[in-house]
Amino acid sequence: MKPEASLRPEQAGPPPGGKVKWPTQVKAAKSQWGKLSEAEILKSDGDQQQLSSLVQQRYHIDRHLADKQVKTFLDQCNLA
Repeated sequence: MKPEASLRPEQAGPPPGGKVKWPTQVKAAKSQWGKLSEAEILKSDGDQQQLSSLVQQRYHIDRHLADKQVKTFLDQCNLA
């Protein structure tokens, strides 16, 4: 196996010429927030506000903390 093949999508970096597409990040987001369904994550389409709202509701955390988690995740995915 090639070393780059072992990287998770959020570690692999953006494709040449732009941002990573959201559907490729659903599994990484599901790993980050296991209480969210893949359908919910996909439906959010990487929208920071929608995703923050879902995280806040499922994990019963305040909006500021949810926003911070989501922003960090999206930055790592090159989607923010």
